[in-house]
Amino acid sequence: VASYDKTKDLIIDPLLASTFLGGSSIDEAYFIAIDSDDNIYVTGTTRSSDFPTTINAYDISYNSGSYDIFVSKLNGELTTLIASTYLGGSSDEEGYSIAIDLSENIYITGVTASSDFPTTTDAYDNSYNDAANLYDVFVIKLNSPLTTLIASTYLGGSVNDYSSSITINSGNIYVAGYTNSSNFPTTTG
Repeated sequence: VASYDKTKDLIIDPLLASTFLGGSSIDEAYFIAIDSDDNIYVTGTTRSSDFPTTINAYDISYNSGSYDIFVSKLNGELTTLIASTYLGGSSDEEGYSIAIDLSENIYITGVTASSDFPTTTDAYDNSYNDAANLYDVFVIKLNSPLTTLIASTYLGGSVNDYSSSITINSGNIYVAGYTNSSNFPTTTG
C-alpha cells in the first residue's frame, strides 16, 4: 500500500453492490455499460428459458436454439431490474459488446447463426450470409427501456464472422472483430 494518512481507517476495495442475474440454466455476461443516470446495462448469452424479462420488453420469449442474447438494465445500486429482454432467432446467438449513445439508445454487437435473426426493413443487410449455419455479425440498436428494436442488421461474408467490440463516435458506429470470409464487405479506399 502506498503512503496514506495512518490516522484514518484504510479500506481496500469495498463492495458497494452485488447481485445475481440469470435463470435456471447457463447464463454468461460479456459486457456492461453505464448510462448518464448510472443505470447499468449488461449483455451476454443465456440458455435459460426463464431468464428474467420485464413487461413490455422487446422480446420476452426464449427463442429456439441453444443460446439467446440477453440485454438487461439495472439501477446503479443493483437493487432493481428496470428492463430485460431476449434477442435472437431460431439458432444460436451471443451478445459480446454494448455501447450507449448521447440519446441513451443502446447498441449491441455479437454473433448469430440464425437466418431469422430480427432485422429492420431499412437495414444495411437483411440477409443471413453464411450457407453452412456459421456465424454472422449483427449490430442492433434498442431504445433505453429495451422495448423497441430501432435498427438491426447482419454484417458478414460467406464464412464465420465475429464481432467483439462496439463504440460510438460522432454519431458513427464502429464494430471490430475478425472474419474468415474472403468476401466480407469492405469499402473502396
